[in-house]
Amino acid sequence: MSAQKQLFVVMCFLILLFGFESRTEAKEDLPKILLFTVDACRPDHFGCYGYSRNTTPNIDKIASEGVLFTHAFSQSAWTTPGMISIFTSLYPPTHGVDAKDRTLKDDVLTLPRVLEENGYVAPVLPKFVDIQNYWHLGFDVVDKERFSGEEGEDLLKLLEAYKDQRFFIWYHYHGLHLPYNPQNPYDKIFQEDIF
Repeated sequence: MSAQKQLFVVMCFLILLFGFESRTEAKEDLPKILLFTVDACRPDHFGCYGYSRNTTPNIDKIASEGVLFTHAFSQSAWTTPGMISIFTSLYPPTHGVDAKDRTLKDDVLTLPRVLEENGYVAPVLPKFVDIQNYWHLGFDVVDKERFSGEEGEDLLKLLEAYKDQRFFIWYHYHGLHLPYNPQNPYDKIFQEDIF
């Protein structure tokens, strides 16, 4: 074997050796992940995206401390195919969940599965357990009774239950979806601007 080939083999060995070693060390420091998505809203009405009214103070605070996507686009005009695209990195015609009651195939690689292979737990809230479109994503099904609650309360219960584990939790807020009937006091917040 020539000296050049020997050097190449040694370099490959060192890259593999140190690559795996650093990956193992980095695994210890992996963050907890909360993916917060919101149904039926416009980003141009969020403060973190430059809107002048104080419509989203809590989301703005989270955005200032986390990751804020500024050039993200949905792969579909309706929720389900777009969400499945987030978890698979595939377009709707490729992942196949592009109509009601369609299900992902078991062998499709998904974000929750990749994260679980790397030491994460990925619990899913009860609202998605019974929706066929969201089967086979690789989330862990949790007890419906234990984690049931109003929008937000269910998330707080889940965060508390998994606080000591490395988790990937997806929370999809649906409260802005049709019908548009905000509860008191939110129904009157911006009325003075109308008149």
